[in-house]
Amino acid sequence: MVLGQPAQGSGIKVKISDMPFPVPNAQQLNQIVWTMLGTATKETIYCVSEAPVSQLRFVCVDCYQKNITDMVNVLSSAQDLTRSAGFPTVALRGIAVNTNWTGATIMCQAALNGGTIDSAPAIIDVRYLKQPHVVDTSGQGPILIANQGYRFYVECIRASDGLCQQSGRRKTLRCAVQSHPPAAVFRWLKNGVVVSGNGADITIGTEMIGQSIQCSANNGLFSDGEMPISQAVQIDPYSKLYINTIINI
Repeated sequence: MVLGQPAQGSGIKVKISDMPFPVPNAQQLNQIVWTMLGTATKETIYCVSEAPVSQLRFVCVDCYQKNITDMVNVLSSAQDLTRSAGFPTVALRGIAVNTNWTGATIMCQAALNGGTIDSAPAIIDVRYLKQPHVVDTSGQGPILIANQGYRFYVECIRASDGLCQQSGRRKTLRCAVQSHPPAAVFRWLKNGVVVSGNGADITIGTEMIGQSIQCSANNGLFSDGEMPISQAVQIDPYSKLYINTIINI
């Protein structure tokens, strides 16, 4: 990042704030929290200053060192709200952020008499939670069968009546989710109905054969009724012949 010459002795301040208040009333943010709901953020971040500064802009201090290339263009898209606010103001609202921005440092810069005035730096913290996925304990996902959907298999030792015995090995499934901060709440659903809560793992056996299983996760970004849910996975009995048939399709 290339900075201009600092403006000396002006006494004018520049602040990054979450509210569009005049500089004396604005609280400088040390951390900027951007929450991803979909692709855009819900927070608005402001840079405020005082007349007669001009050309307020957000700048990233360490984007090039961190190899963050997309933030520069996003920061340059800040809206100029000076006319409506009555004092120098720009805002970042509804922007598309990237999860790798966490830890980057930005500040706001104002131009004055050929020099610049910088705000205090603020550290970015991008919070998000992507759609969960059901995987096994080794991290492998289910098998996708054409026109039938996703499948996991449990061992089926058939009795003389052809039914699966309960003595077969049970299978542990895991609710895998990418999120920041880490997800702390998990729910498991059988045929769309919650059957287990607050555990990332669930162990199943032959009782789940023919049933559909899903998981949901939350790290505090969603309400209980809006927790993201995984793709449904059907549980089938393990059969070497059946598995070989699937693989050879």
